[in-house]
Amino acid sequence: MGQMYFSRISHGRKMGYAYEITGTKGALRFDQEDQNALWFYSADEPEAIRGFRKILTGPAHPDYEPFCQGPGHGTGYQDQIIIEARDFLRAIETRTPVWPTFQDGMAVNQVVAAAMQSSLAGAWVDVASV
Repeated sequence: MGQMYFSRISHGRKMGYAYEITGTKGALRFDQEDQNALWFYSADEPEAIRGFRKILTGPAHPDYEPFCQGPGHGTGYQDQIIIEARDFLRAIETRTPVWPTFQDGMAVNQVVAAAMQSSLAGAWVDVASV
């Protein structure tokens, strides 16, 4: 079971695109307002110390070294756009797909369309039927 909430007019956040994936063994959270960190939760930790742990990006992580010479020295939004442009141009040059693909984008659109239909109908909608 999951929950998705979409709003372009809600107040309170400037760039609050956040994603949280939860499972039986833990959770992972990313928030665009803090784009140089990933929050990791492990259910394997002892109960007394269990909680989210902040992992700062740095040169040990893919794509960050050209922009971020030391751990904790974050990248900016513009740096992310440069990385995306490099990946896009490399995909054209090598004729290999890069993630996300157009199919991934279509799958996201199907989820959004199903959410809208569900809201209008006041009932569950199967994403595969959209």
